[in-house]
Amino acid sequence: MKSPITNTLGRKLALIAAVGVLLWIPTIMVQGVIAEREQSSAAAVQEIGAKWAQPQWIGGPILAVPYTSWWKGSDGKMSRLERLHFQLPDELSIRADLSPQRRYRGIYEATVYSSAVTLQATFGPIRIPAHADETVEPQLNRAVIVVGVNDLRGIDKKVTFELDGTSGEAESGASEGPFPSGVRSQFALSEAQRDGFSFQATLGLRGTDGLQFLPLGKVTSVEVTSAWASPSFGGAFLPNEYKVSDDGFHASWSMLHFNRSIPQRWIGEGLTWKEIEKTQFGVSLLQVADHYQKSMRAVKYAILFILLTFVTCFILEVIGGFALHPIQYLLVGAAISLFFLLLVSLSEHLDFGISYAAATGMTLLVILLYAAAILHSVRHVAALGGILGTLYAFLYVVLQLEDYALLVGTLGVFAALAGVMWTTRHINWYRIEESVQNPPENVV
Repeated sequence: MKSPITNTLGRKLALIAAVGVLLWIPTIMVQGVIAEREQSSAAAVQEIGAKWAQPQWIGGPILAVPYTSWWKGSDGKMSRLERLHFQLPDELSIRADLSPQRRYRGIYEATVYSSAVTLQATFGPIRIPAHADETVEPQLNRAVIVVGVNDLRGIDKKVTFELDGTSGEAESGASEGPFPSGVRSQFALSEAQRDGFSFQATLGLRGTDGLQFLPLGKVTSVEVTSAWASPSFGGAFLPNEYKVSDDGFHASWSMLHFNRSIPQRWIGEGLTWKEIEKTQFGVSLLQVADHYQKSMRAVKYAILFILLTFVTCFILEVIGGFALHPIQYLLVGAAISLFFLLLVSLSEHLDFGISYAAATGMTLLVILLYAAAILHSVRHVAALGGILGTLYAFLYVVLQLEDYALLVGTLGVFAALAGVMWTTRHINWYRIEESVQNPPENVV
């Protein structure tokens, strides 16, 4: 007997296409769920950072020398003005060793670190510029050295300052200089040290996500080591050399003062933080394709999964001589859409690989049991299961890739299309249309 719903091949394909478009709606909703959960995760990371310490940057050291400027006015009287002379080091070497850790807020995870940082600097002669009719009197006994630190709550060990081997007491504050926050120490410089001196600072610093540096030496060299295996280098400068392995990474930078538009010396407020912060560079402890990113990437393949599954079912209809109802297509497509919601919900509690395997197994089980009940053919169910299993295995491989994900995904889609074309190469579609207009008795 004729089926009023599938009386022509064109109507049947139109109904299947309409079902596919309808199933696009839940996939968009799943993307919204993933985005919402990712925002909740980001908020949890910010909360952890607020309690542990924010992403850190380190700048300096900067030498600040107060001085008195004297000059004779037009009336013949002497005038004076208290000023600050700022000077950057000629050579600056920074060494940082980052120890990454994981912290949790409910089910959400954040990457934090503890670090041991050493700064070694060499300052050149202190030369305060003066006009021809001006006399300057530097107050060397009130010299201050400032090291900028973004979040002072992250300092977890005593900060040590040494100037030519003499220790200075470090205290919080960066009122001298352009840094918005930091630590400082006052030193009484001798006349001999006016011609130059060496400086060293060590501090233990905690932070979240990453650590940035400022190239404030005439020659600046930075070395960072860590056990984190997926660093992301960024900022104004990339490392000259780096090595990344499963055991961690080592990176080194080297810059000259020509590479930045910051003077070596200035008076008063001649340099602002806004100008300095543009030169930041460093490393972030990147979480490569976390489960939310992977789930979002996976759901973008949802419509392709539905399409290929529908194509498979339709080809099985043609080859097997039976007819499936559009409602049955809808139920199978709904199971595929639900797979992606299962994936993101399971991956919040389990390893992503385990979550993917569990979601795949649950989805394949329900689809194949349903197919076995309506097709009554082990061969056709096995074919459907093999194609779906291949699709899920291929998607998992693509999700593990980073640089080659687009290439491999495109090649996979191309191979799927070629497979469909090859499988249907001998089908006479005009004869199929006639058979759809007069469907067989085994309509399921």
